[in-house]
Amino acid sequence: MADEGYTCGLSGKLHISARDPRKEDRPKMMERWIEDGYANFNWSHGSQHPSPANEYQLWLREQGASYEHTPVDGSDHVQTYAPAEHHQTTWCAERAIDFMEKCADKDEPWLFSVNMFDPHHPFDPPREYLECYLDRLDKIPLPNYEDGELDDKPVFQRIDHDGAYGGDLLVHADMDDEDHRDYVGQYEMMRKTAGVPESLIRILMFFHGPSVETSEDAHPVHLSLTDVMPTLCKMVGTSILEGVQWKSLWPVVIGGKHPTGVR
Repeated sequence: MADEGYTCGLSGKLHISARDPRKEDRPKMMERWIEDGYANFNWSHGSQHPSPANEYQLWLREQGASYEHTPVDGSDHVQTYAPAEHHQTTWCAERAIDFMEKCADKDEPWLFSVNMFDPHHPFDPPREYLECYLDRLDKIPLPNYEDGELDDKPVFQRIDHDGAYGGDLLVHADMDDEDHRDYVGQYEMMRKTAGVPESLIRILMFFHGPSVETSEDAHPVHLSLTDVMPTLCKMVGTSILEGVQWKSLWPVVIGGKHPTGVR
């Protein structure tokens, strides 16, 4: 996009490579970066990532604020962290808004990637948000689970089995982020493992803008995150780089057929 004249910015995760690469020639706390085209780069791989390049932590210092994760009684998995005004989600959104406002009166095209870390473990909402649900826990349905359903699974798919429900508190939500999902108690598991059940691989992908055909239902064709880059290339009218796998979804987005011929 930058090569096509776009001014590009980012706030939050990048995660094109491992967050903690094991390379002797590079500190483990630093993600490996390449020439990615971002002119405005506000990188933060989560609120607690220890890298000195974590822009969110640097921003907190400028605000004179510092927070620690506080366990929530009755849960092994839920914590609280910063209040909403100092949360990493807020910081990501504010960086994006600042960028868009600066670009509003410019004629040049721009792109901004907003990669908020949440929802993602550790589950650490602001205390004021969590308290909205504490008196409603009995009304929140528990994840699907049947005793013995993991007995025939290999050990690497059962490793996170014990203690998933913790104590009395379980917050269950439709967890979606940009690179994976979370069991949040389904199959009596937390986080993710090597298995690929529906609860981990179904990631929502939304398109909104001119020429986009709206629909109340999800498209039935199997898609992949590898489709995103060629779709953006097609959308802005640039060529897809040699070696890129998968197909542009732009025909589907505007109401046509999938490249495989499925509508």
